Amino acid sequence: MDEFLENSVFELKRADFLIFVSLKYSAVVEIMRNGLSRLIDSMSHIIDGYLHDLENENKIMEVPENTIAKVKLLKTNCVQIEDYLDFYLFLKKLMKSDFTKDGEFRKRLKMTAKVMENNQEEIVEVDIDTLKKYYKKTQDFVDSYKQLKSSDE
Repeated sequence: MDEFLENSVFELKRADFLIFVSLKYSAVVEIMRNGLSRLIDSMSHIIDGYLHDLENENKIMEVPENTIAKVKLLKTNCVQIEDYLDFYLFLKKLMKSDFTKDGEFRKRLKMTAKVMENNQEEIVEVDIDTLKKYYKKTQDFVDSYKQLKSSDE
């Protein structure tokens, strides 16, 4: 397993524990945000893996430092993952946005955030079920990279 995939899977395991175990016993928004952060970190490793592969194939000259530049470069070279890249940018915006907490310490935990999307402010509500969907989508992204790497061997 390559370094990028290994790091991504490690972050995904940490997110899994936070989402499916920690939130069950201690439903607070900080745990939810920590889980979101782990999902972002997991996706970041996969993005870096894709870029590293493109660099090794001489399709790009160097891997940019900036997140937006990385995503733009991947969108032009790997159209099949564009949906995941948009999702990654959405998660990053979600983490940077102002949020309010609701239902902490109860089953109805919810984080409400104001996210700027297409120059308009959108209200995004994240509850535990939504977080599980985000986890599943991140897992699908990691699996798509894993399949790519296994087909290369």
